[in-house]
Amino acid sequence: MIKTIHLPFRKNELVPSKQQVLATMGIDRSTPVPPEVEDLFEQGIEEFKSLSDPIGFYKPIAKKELEDIYEGKGQNEMETPIKLIYKRSDQLALFICTLGEKVSKRIDILMKEKDYPLGYMLDRIASESAELAVEKAEQHFADQTNSDKALLYSPGYCGWHITAQEKIFEFLKPETIGVTINESSLMTPVKSVSGILIAGKRSNHNFKNNYSFCKSCQNFACRERIKS
Repeated sequence: MIKTIHLPFRKNELVPSKQQVLATMGIDRSTPVPPEVEDLFEQGIEEFKSLSDPIGFYKPIAKKELEDIYEGKGQNEMETPIKLIYKRSDQLALFICTLGEKVSKRIDILMKEKDYPLGYMLDRIASESAELAVEKAEQHFADQTNSDKALLYSPGYCGWHITAQEKIFEFLKPETIGVTINESSLMTPVKSVSGILIAGKRSNHNFKNNYSFCKSCQNFACRERIKS
């Protein structure tokens, strides 16, 4: 039986810094932060701390078994960097985590009440927290497998069609931690992340970003993740 590895997230260890959050809003270190934005951040952080309930796990998977899950419904791009990377790596796992339903529901309520500034700030904080959860998972998997580097790759990115979520869910059964998907393969709670953890040599993750879908990428975050 495949062992499930539960991630030891502590409630407030995934709280992003002000700098991390403001950077996603185009405010860097050199830019003066307006007082109203400072206030929104402080309010958002307090709400986030009271609402966030992070939980996640991963399950190792054999390369042969991953092939079927990766193919999903056959809607992937013909060539993708993810397929290239997992085929030359030996340590693989399927992963999922969520910040829980409370924070996602609160964001939804704020938007419906047209409190857009606080809703947007809480959304940015939660998104950065989810990124921290991914980083924790990557490091945990790298440590557990004695690998140089582990990175997460998710459906909906890098040519991997989002409908592959369905087979990831069949394998992981994340309903046990309160995560479900709809007919569009989108997850609930919204602040949830899934995908393949791939560990091995750091060089395994290198690829030329000259795929056709790379042209529509807005931030080339893969470059920074590989270097980090």
